[in-house]
Amino acid sequence: MKKYILASLLFIGCIIFSFAQVHTNSKALSAKIIMTSGEVLETTLIPFPIKFDLNYIKVKEGDRIRKIKKKNIEKMFVENDVYVNKNVYSPSGKRILKNKKLLRVVVLGKVNLYCDTYTVQEPDPFANGPIFFKRNVYYCQKDSEDAATMIHYDFDNFNKNDGFKTAAANYFSDNESITEKIKNETFTYKDVVAVVEEYNK
Repeated sequence: MKKYILASLLFIGCIIFSFAQVHTNSKALSAKIIMTSGEVLETTLIPFPIKFDLNYIKVKEGDRIRKIKKKNIEKMFVENDVYVNKNVYSPSGKRILKNKKLLRVVVLGKVNLYCDTYTVQEPDPFANGPIFFKRNVYYCQKDSEDAATMIHYDFDNFNKNDGFKTAAANYFSDNESITEKIKNETFTYKDVVAVVEEYNK
């Protein structure tokens, strides 16, 4: 019995350590940044992933660190990902937010899908320091729309699908098949990409 308990504790400890490593380690990556002024920067972005709650990013230029305001960025390439500056609606959908958001392109088509990534810091009694949980916010935009609409906000809630069901069913209401799949939960908040890809067929 003691051996079983010890093995279980070691297993849990390994999971927590691995999870903490994945979610606390930021990194520096090479990036190509196209500014709204037309300037093109071949630089190193630090840290990565980008912090969504800041209005700037940091890049390394020689021995110094330079801050670049997100609003001055037209497009950014990081590894295989493309980021674009987009107007977005407020969560209520009634107004366009004053500041654009630098969003990662996920899917392009009749409906474009974009993603914003952020981290939530929580203390952990078993880990040496806090654990950072990665969360995503998804936005959709059609060519005829002035701004992107929030479809899913990945927050800690027991009823995560409720918000997605309401927002997505409303947004894709012009497609009866997709709307029905959202309402009967064939499509859930975990299927954001699949929903957009089916709509774009």
